[in-house]
Amino acid sequence: LGERKSNFTGYGVDTVARRTYLHVLVKAVSAHDFSVLASGEYSAEADESQDERSQAFNSDRVRNLMSQAVQQASNDLIARLGPQASTTAP
Repeated sequence: LGERKSNFTGYGVDTVARRTYLHVLVKAVSAHDFSVLASGEYSAEADESQDERSQAFNSDRVRNLMSQAVQQASNDLIARLGPQASTTAP
């Protein structure tokens, strides 16, 4: 999880721009023998710009990024492992 922040002052306003980024490594592991079936690195980013004097803070930003990255991982791992991996074994 990281954040890049830049400030701009001009035209009578002071603004701050933030880019939040998240990288996660996801592994699909066999419950039978604990071997790694597939893995991948997934990422998500979000940009936000506001007046520097504003006290607003979006606490859901990280949760939203995690949701996006996990959705990417889910789609990728299901495609790579096939639909049988997304169902429970009898």
